[in-house]
Amino acid sequence: MTLPASGTISRSQVNVEILQPSNATIGMGNATPRLLAKVPSGPISLSNFYSKTYQLLVDLLVVAGGGSANGVAGLGANGTNSSAFSQTAIGGGGGGYVYNDFSGYPGYNGGSGGGGSIVRYAAGTGGGSGTVGQGYNGAAAQQFSGSQWRGRNGGGGGAGQAGGQRGSNGDGGNGIQWVNGNYYGGGGAGGSGPFTYYGDGSPGLGGGGVGGFSYGSGAVNTGGGGGGPEIGGAGGAGGVIQQSTFSIITGSYVVTVGGGGGNGGSGIVIVRYPGSSAIATGGSISISGGYVTHTFTSSGTFSF
Repeated sequence: MTLPASGTISRSQVNVEILQPSNATIGMGNATPRLLAKVPSGPISLSNFYSKTYQLLVDLLVVAGGGSANGVAGLGANGTNSSAFSQTAIGGGGGGYVYNDFSGYPGYNGGSGGGGSIVRYAAGTGGGSGTVGQGYNGAAAQQFSGSQWRGRNGGGGGAGQAGGQRGSNGDGGNGIQWVNGNYYGGGGAGGSGPFTYYGDGSPGLGGGGVGGFSYGSGAVNTGGGGGGPEIGGAGGAGGVIQQSTFSIITGSYVVTVGGGGGNGGSGIVIVRYPGSSAIATGGSISISGGYVTHTFTSSGTFSF
């Protein structure tokens, strides 16, 4: 709630606003009351609390579901969006696919774009586009001249790098490293075409799936793109939004965690703030290194 705009404000009202018992003994000069009053130093009085709402400053990570690898006749799909506190990460793009022996479709657009597909008797297709601020483009298929299906399918885009940026068009783009040290949003690797082996691409850091004959799934709760098969582009990573000192006012908020499309990895939402005890509810709560972390691996509610 918001404190009154005029008149008398009691210490008990301030206590309730900062999530303390109404009869708790507080020092107006302590860090939490100063945060509420927006008076970082110097004298402070109850009148400084007029119209104030307690805000929690957090590190926020929102990762959407990764896109699926594709194949003949369009077997893949985009991942689904994740959202929290009006921040929406876009699901990763599915890989491109073959329509017939002479044509195909490019990777799908998404949080990060899906990779392109080789085509039997024609040039391979291009990669899909990523969402600005959330991910990068998928790589085009790498088609070689000569016999049919000669080439390598495009790697999916990652949250921190476009597909095909580490020496091979089949490489998935790397994801980004968050403040907890883990990587999220790696693009799936593109597989080598059948019959003539050129080497599968490498998956992107952050849960990207391996490519090739036994194409692998993006890692769960990373937004990793699905690894691509022998024919069909790899999946792009789910979009990633990271915010530091993100402000949350008291209330309850719906948190939506997106699923992977096909063999794409599912998303995740993480909220982290300084402290030695939780002052909010929701998700799986852990306390370590001077921080409280709320981790959502499925949809839920964050209440503060």
